[in-house]
Amino acid sequence: MEERTVTVKNINGIHCRPSSAIVRAAMPLKSAMTATSPSGSSANIKSMIEIITLALHSGDSVTLTADGEDEVDAIQIIADAFEAIYDYPDK
Repeated sequence: MEERTVTVKNINGIHCRPSSAIVRAAMPLKSAMTATSPSGSSANIKSMIEIITLALHSGDSVTLTADGEDEVDAIQIIADAFEAIYDYPDK
């Protein structure tokens, strides 16, 4: 099992657009993956609704875990997806 803690960098947190991109990145991966919020809630990374319910804001730390045959690659791909910036800066 691989585990990594990352920081949400998206200005408006993880809402519909970022969660959709995260799920798209996760779907081809074979490992079981979860994200755990600072409050201790966890979500299946292949479920957009579960990711949204974590209510992750910019600057929040999220702990990612991957368990399976591609866990090393999976943790890197998902970490990159959670740290990506999907929104333009507010004007």
